[in-house]
Amino acid sequence: MRRAFTSWLHKKLFEAGLTPLMQKIADEKQTIVNMVVARLGVAIVPRWTARMAISGVRFVPLRLTRGSSAGRLPLAAAWLKGSRDPVRDQVIAVLEARLKSYAREA
Repeated sequence: MRRAFTSWLHKKLFEAGLTPLMQKIADEKQTIVNMVVARLGVAIVPRWTARMAISGVRFVPLRLTRGSSAGRLPLAAAWLKGSRDPVRDQVIAVLEARLKSYAREA
């Protein structure tokens, strides 16, 4: 993920009252997804990353509302299948709820 996007995402998460814990940062999408495989956490990655189809990783598109202009943010989230993480679910909910306003700033 580009550093500028990472900074933007952190800002938005803080504004939503969430504090992300960044343990690892990587530029290569393959590396990011493999960190998910290694159970190091979850990732928000460009939607095209789902084409990697890595066993055990679930790619979930951040859905846009019909007629939304948020298409400038082609993102997906990835985590291990069957994993339960209330913080991850809260982050996804915040992103989905605010996606349209974030797209205006993108």
